[in-house]
Amino acid sequence: MSNGVYDYLNLDNRIEELEKRKSAIHQSLYARSWNTRIEYDELSIHTTAPRVESVVSDFVETLEIIDKRLERLRKRRKYFKAFLNELQPQARIRLLNGVISEGLKTRVNQEIQEIELAISYEFGYKESDIELEDDFFTNIEIMAEVFG
Repeated sequence: MSNGVYDYLNLDNRIEELEKRKSAIHQSLYARSWNTRIEYDELSIHTTAPRVESVVSDFVETLEIIDKRLERLRKRRKYFKAFLNELQPQARIRLLNGVISEGLKTRVNQEIQEIELAISYEFGYKESDIELEDDFFTNIEIMAEVFG
């Protein structure tokens, strides 16, 4: 099974991992010590404190990036599940078990390419921003890097 198909079959796991990462980031912010501390260097002894604006800004920016990625992954999952529901039950079972014919493999890969193109347009990426190759599997890897 190609890497793109495997990635799409495991979208739920990727979404769950990102949600766990988001939760861990929340916990790390609240577990952080905001107290001042005494530091010394060659010249003096002085107090320092975490720069709240910098920490909070990084926190918010990180959460926004994760939220955007989650949104893209959820859209991919929605479109791919709709495609799975269009398949014959036997074909769907074979696909989910990882045993697929060349014809089904081609159909799934074409659907993945269409989903990636739809996601790129939906989230404001222009076709000219992404340089695709002649090899389909290389294109899937490029799109996964850009949108993944």
